[in-house]
Amino acid sequence: MGLKTTFQFLAIAGAVAVAGSAQAADCPSKIGLVLPMTGPIAPIAEGMLKSANLAVSQVNEAGGAAGCPVELVVRDSQGQPSLAVDAARQLVDLEGARIIVGEALSGTTLAVLNSVTAPAGIPLISPTASSPSFSEIGKKTGLFFRANISDALQGLAAAQHAIDEDAGKIDILAVNNDWGQNLSKVFKESYEALGGEVGEIVLYTPDQSSYRSEVSSLIEDEPDTLYLIGYVTEGSRIVRDWLSQGGSPELLFAHNLNDAEFVKAVGAKFLGEAAWLTPGASETPSLENFRAAYTAANDEDAEGPGRANTYDAVAIAALAIDAAGTSTDGKAITEGIRTVTDPEGETVYAGVDGFKTALAALADDKAVDYVGAVGPLRFDASGDIAGSFVTWKLDDDGKLSVVDEMSVEDVETLRQKLQAE
Repeated sequence: MGLKTTFQFLAIAGAVAVAGSAQAADCPSKIGLVLPMTGPIAPIAEGMLKSANLAVSQVNEAGGAAGCPVELVVRDSQGQPSLAVDAARQLVDLEGARIIVGEALSGTTLAVLNSVTAPAGIPLISPTASSPSFSEIGKKTGLFFRANISDALQGLAAAQHAIDEDAGKIDILAVNNDWGQNLSKVFKESYEALGGEVGEIVLYTPDQSSYRSEVSSLIEDEPDTLYLIGYVTEGSRIVRDWLSQGGSPELLFAHNLNDAEFVKAVGAKFLGEAAWLTPGASETPSLENFRAAYTAANDEDAEGPGRANTYDAVAIAALAIDAAGTSTDGKAITEGIRTVTDPEGETVYAGVDGFKTALAALADDKAVDYVGAVGPLRFDASGDIAGSFVTWKLDDDGKLSVVDEMSVEDVETLRQKLQAE
């Protein structure tokens, strides 16, 4: 099945009828989803879409939202800001969606927020946008939320990991976009503040046939470790170029490279000294439920960039619609997001049983605290979440396995320490 056919099939599969639900006038309850289903990071987006559909199917099995079946309406951004804006406008103006999940990249997410969702007064939940700039925008608009941890924290955690591992002098090769630039900057500042040394930083353009030039300039600097901030699509080519030219096998990878396909493309035998740092808890009931359900539904491993985040973002969107009692009022749905992620609410986990518990509590006008596959999603005034980080390495079978965790409290202590210096 080709990617386009798969995309169409999965988008249709997201709308599952809910037996016995009252069909209100505004049925179905629509959630708009904007993802780069074609373009440079299409392989990542395909897994994210599968996760989104899993969340919708489980919510519908639990009872739907606001008395209606939930329908996921998907549009392709191709990873381009202008097309992402067009896609979001279609969802809002033509489909009547009053909450949108998306986009995957920080730049395209910013375009959708500024041009479509904020002016329309409707909430936007990004699964994976991580730029620190969203914190200020989210506080100003009150309409932005993300199921991913800001690079302002990810850079700190990566720096502490590097210190703990005696990574020595680190050179950085990062994709030349908002994510790569910001994470590089935060990591450099944090690592140097902790006593580490950052050598060269090189920004690369995605979708090149070869990265030998960028790699060569870094190898000449003779770093002890390479920190790679990029995507699966070009990441394997970069690492092969790096290793073939004699680069250090000590490698640190950002979260988007935490993917079995990346390991397969490079070769597990070449990555024995590599580590991946990603947001998320090592184990939660929701993560266990998500992994089992995703594998059963798709006959593939659940690990992959953005999958758990997208599942949680869509689950929150559906529960927020139910909390609002309508899918047509953006303001009420925004308030609903707070209601279903309330630290004082009843704790609920991912999966059909968890969603049933959440819907029952909301029917009784009670708040709930949704603890997702990525951990608790308690949004602050900026729409940011606190979070933990996990370190992955390859096990003896060449599979990615969690070997360490930095807790929410550890991250906050580190943040306060560096702010004080």
